[in-house]
Amino acid sequence: KHSFDELKDQPKELVGRMRLAMLVNGVDLNPRLGGFTSVTHQAADVADTVGAFREAIRMLRAENELPA
Repeated sequence: KHSFDELKDQPKELVGRMRLAMLVNGVDLNPRLGGFTSVTHQAADVADTVGAFREAIRMLRAENELPA
């Protein structure tokens, strides 16, 4: 388990790569890797975002940017 401070205090290059990987998968995060949800988001939107995050992690691991 990681604290919010640990998650937001990552190297800028890694944050940029994660943001790009998420964009490739259809999700636009802000530069601090955050985002917003609202009442207009449906369960499918949340599921799609989770799927995009999983794929972004897979992509970064394949490029040796994250440990396996």
